[in-house]
Parts: sequence; C-alpha cells; structure tokens
Amino acid sequence: MTQIQTGSIRDLWKISFPLMISFFSLMLMLFVDRLFLSHYSADAFNASAKAGTLAWSIIAGWMTLCGMAEVFVAQFNGAGQIKKLARPVWQMVYLALFSFAFFIPASTIGTKLIYGSSHPNESLYFFWMMITGPLSAVFPALGAFYIGQGRTSVITYLAIFGNTINIILDPLFIFGYGGIFPELGVAGAAVATGIGSLVQVGIIVYLILQKKHREKYNTHDLSFDWQLFKNCLKVGVSPAFFVVLEVLGWAVFYHMMALVSPMHIFISSILQSIVILAIFFPMGLEKGMIAVTGNMIGAKNIDRVKTALRSAFIIVGGYVALMGIAFVFFGDWIAHAFLANSSQVEASVAEQMGNIDPNLIFSTVKTGLIFIFVYITFESLRWVINGILTAAGDTNFLLYSGFLSIWLLMLTPTYFFVVKPKASMMNALYIWLFYSFSSFLILYFRYRYGKWKKIDIMHKKEEKVSTVPEQA
Repeated sequence: MTQIQTGSIRDLWKISFPLMISFFSLMLMLFVDRLFLSHYSADAFNASAKAGTLAWSIIAGWMTLCGMAEVFVAQFNGAGQIKKLARPVWQMVYLALFSFAFFIPASTIGTKLIYGSSHPNESLYFFWMMITGPLSAVFPALGAFYIGQGRTSVITYLAIFGNTINIILDPLFIFGYGGIFPELGVAGAAVATGIGSLVQVGIIVYLILQKKHREKYNTHDLSFDWQLFKNCLKVGVSPAFFVVLEVLGWAVFYHMMALVSPMHIFISSILQSIVILAIFFPMGLEKGMIAVTGNMIGAKNIDRVKTALRSAFIIVGGYVALMGIAFVFFGDWIAHAFLANSSQVEASVAEQMGNIDPNLIFSTVKTGLIFIFVYITFESLRWVINGILTAAGDTNFLLYSGFLSIWLLMLTPTYFFVVKPKASMMNALYIWLFYSFSSFLILYFRYRYGKWKKIDIMHKKEEKVSTVPEQA
C-alpha cells in the first residue's frame, strides 16, 4: 500500500508533477491541433475553437464522471483496503463502455441537428470528436487505479506516448502526404487525437491486468458491483455536470464572440489555445490534491488537509511566477506562433476581418497574455480547493456553485457589456478575471465553512463507519 499522509510540498509535488505532465501532454494534443489548423486555414482554426469547445463540454463530463473512481481508490488505499482498489475502476470502465450508446447518436444525429450542412468544418470536427469520445472516457477510469494510490508516473508515460503519436499524425492527416495520407483538414486533427487515445487505453489495460497486480490488488475481479457503482455515480454525477456546464458556458462565450466580430472570435480562439496549454498545471495539481486528501480522509487524518492546502498554495505561487517570466520574455514568440502563418491563412483572415490592422490583433493578443497570467493564478487556487471538496464528496455544492458562477458571473456580463454594445475584446478579458476571482472566493469560503468534513462516501451500505472525524 502506498502511504500518502503528510501533505508536505515534497509529497504533494511528487504525486502531482507526473499528473501535470500527463495533463500537459493532453492539453498539448489540443494545442498542437489548433496550431496546425491555424496554419491550414483560419476557418478550420475557428471551427476547432467553436465546435471543439462544445465537443469537449460533453467529453469532459464523461471523463470527470468515469474518473471519479480515483476518489474511492484513494480512500480505500488510505484505509488499507487494497484488495478493493480495482473494484471502483471496473465499475467506471463499464460506464465508459456504456457511453458508446450516447456518443454514437451524438456523432450522427447530434451533428446534423447542431450544425446541419451550413458549417462543414464545425460538423466534421464535432463528428469525429464524438466518435472517439468513449476512448477519452475509459482512460481516466483506468488511470484512477494508479492516481488514487499516488503512483502517477505510469499515467505520465502513457500521456507522453499518446501525445507523441498525435504530434506525428497531425500534419499527416491535416495536410495529407504524398498521396499516402489524404488531406483531411479539421477532421484529421480529431482522428489523430483519437488514435493516440486508443493506444493509451490498450497499454493501460495490459498494465493493470499484469500478474503482480492481479495477485496484490485482485485486478482480475471484473464483477459488477451495483452498490459501488451507485456510490461512484452519486459522487461523480455532480462534478461531471459541473464540468459540462462550465465548458458549455465557454462554448457559449465563444459563440458570443463570433456574434460581435470575426476579430473577436479569432483573438478569443488564440487566447483560448494558450489557456488550454497553461491549464495543465492546476488540472494536475487538482488531481494530486484529490489523491492526497482522499487518502487522508480515508485514514481519518483530516486535520492534515490544511497542510496539503498550504503546500498547494506555495506550489501555485512558484508556477505563476515562472509563467509570468515566460510571458514577459517569450510573449512575442507566443503571439507570432499563431499569427505568422502562410499567405493563404493571412488572406483568409484578412477577408473575414476587412481592413483591421494586423498590428492591432498582435497587440491585443500580447495584452491578453497579462490577463491569462492573472486568470490562471485564480484558476489554480480555485482548482486546489476543488480537489479537496471533491475528495471529500462535497460535489453537489461544486455543481450548484459552478453553474451559477459561469452563467451569472461570466456569460450574463459578457452579453450586456460586450455583445450588445459591440464592445472591445478588452471588456471580455476583464469579465474573465471577474469570473475567475469570484469563483475562487466562493469555493474558499466553502472550504473554511467545513461542512465537507462530515461527508462519508465509503461503504454507504456495507459499513456505517464515518471516515471523517467531527473535529478538524
């Protein structure tokens, strides 16, 4: 059994860093897709932002739901019940396989209903993202076996391997090559990502079913446990819906930007692509906090959670400092990576935006990097708290507060202060910061209130033993 009890900077970093690399690899897949598509055509690039965000709002919900197995793995591991570690994993694998019944109709009927034939690039990208959606759902379910124990290096290696496959296949599928690979454009980006995910799933299934894991953790027990399945759903449904609603909110935001002007959606797509790459850090740290605090709760050491929180805040401080330095010294290069395209792309952008000065676009993107820096700072702090509340099972609050935050604190102000008056992109960026800061404060006060300490998610039916003491 892997012991995770101290909550020190070293222990939290040891668990979180491989997960950060894993998420960096995943986000790099999306970033590389966007980067290649920005050199393919402006229309394909914008389509990947609009249709891709909508697709990810759906996929991320299933990923979050199936990944909730890690909460139970962490608490079982902390309680020393290692023979039960694989049970929640297989329950969520079954759920991921069931998701085919959702994703297949979504890819066919859903694409026609949403995009019809008037948006060919959006239709293609959304279709292929939905077709490969179940692969994205099953991997976090399987990965929970390692993450819940704090054995995260395996996930890192798999993520890097899958991302390498995506980077190799992206240019071949998007642009085509010598008649061997057809030019698939925006669809090629989604297909390359799907193949990378398929390879990851195949390898991790092999690893989990190795003899040493079968003997130690009973991983070959594939039986369906209805009670555990329900408990996983009870904990996972709320954060899954939260993720869907949050990412869907961002999809609505980008639709709003498209209504304002072609320049608004083009700049928004660039900034979103940079955020996608930078967000790997809080995503990995959140998973690390779930593993660490979940083990503490399972071992009835809830008083140590505050140590993990303090460690996480220090780690966040180091990351945002490095990010600020990178934006200062490499800001021009980051902006030019999306704007210094082929003449074909430049002509496409110019045709959509009229006589807009390219220097204005460049300067707005450069200014946007400052806003991204502040935004990622608040998001990192928010996701740290989110990890603690998730590990404790306080997921209903995350759903309600998240839903109200994005729709009332971001989308409503965007509509009234950006869309209706056709205001500048800067107004939208200020709203980003207002939303992120407010969301962090809401979760922080929830953490301080302490209701999460009294939640029991383990053995709801089998054992009526609280895993959390009344006093912190």
